[in-house]
Amino acid sequence: KDATRAVSESAGSTSVGSKGRRYSYYHHHRQLCEQATFVPAGILDSMFTRTLENVTPRQSFIKLFEELMKQHWSKISQVKEETGKKIRSDIALLQEQRNQFFELHRAGKYNDEEFLDQKNRFSERIRLGYELLEQQTHKEEFKLNDALEAFKWACENMARTWQILPHPFRTRFQLLVYPEKLLFDGRDLGNSPLSLIFQQKVDLVKKKSNWVDPDRQLWNQIQIELGQWLELKRDFDRFSKAQYNTSEPGDKKPTSGDVGMVGTTSHPN
Repeated sequence: KDATRAVSESAGSTSVGSKGRRYSYYHHHRQLCEQATFVPAGILDSMFTRTLENVTPRQSFIKLFEELMKQHWSKISQVKEETGKKIRSDIALLQEQRNQFFELHRAGKYNDEEFLDQKNRFSERIRLGYELLEQQTHKEEFKLNDALEAFKWACENMARTWQILPHPFRTRFQLLVYPEKLLFDGRDLGNSPLSLIFQQKVDLVKKKSNWVDPDRQLWNQIQIELGQWLELKRDFDRFSKAQYNTSEPGDKKPTSGDVGMVGTTSHPN
């Protein structure tokens, strides 16, 4: 059978036993698929936990990654500062040229029609310059240090971190490690593409020089992923604080048994 035609999504759900106990399962329902099955959530979650243990970065990677990110961000900040200086210099030059043109008009070198035309041209170029400078000055800064701390929080013990997260935070965590659907062959999880940061673990240690090049798009994607880790950590902290403030003695706490994985894909051997 064509493997690509046999792929179907798995979903998570719960059922209630005769004694009222809830059981979580993952399943997919394509009836003609040979792999159609129900898998207890605990089994699949254990598989995913082992997968996270295998991809958890070493401290040497995290330390080097943090070092290179800060070095590159310093370069970006320097380029931004130099760009701002260039814009201010261009604006000052345009203002000087405009004033000189005004003097020439007063001296009768240009008629009123020519004066108005050139005056509007100078004003528009100066306006655009200030607009660009405003964007450079007031654009929200990427919180690199906070993002790196969030990434280190996640990587300190990825399996444990994922286990303590409630749904849907588990879902977001999973997608930050595996952006695509996880492959499940009925027995174990297969190899799925990792996010960019985790893809670079080996290359970063081997190719420290020029791993992050300001002229490449690599940094942009890494910045996006780091920003998503920061958002996840902040949202989870707010959630935890709200839960703590509203909880009462004896309240049931979220458990790791809740259905948490998404996008799992089954495929035949």
